[in-house]
Amino acid sequence: MDPATLKYSQSHEWLHLDGNTATIGITDFAV
Repeated sequence: MDPATLKYSQSHEWLHLDGNTATIGITDFAV
């Protein structure tokens, strides 16, 4: 997963879209 293709929120969550599949996570900074 390329970090440049991720969408980030102000509260450090990220979203990766791959066709009809979305992967959601949190950044290391949030932990």
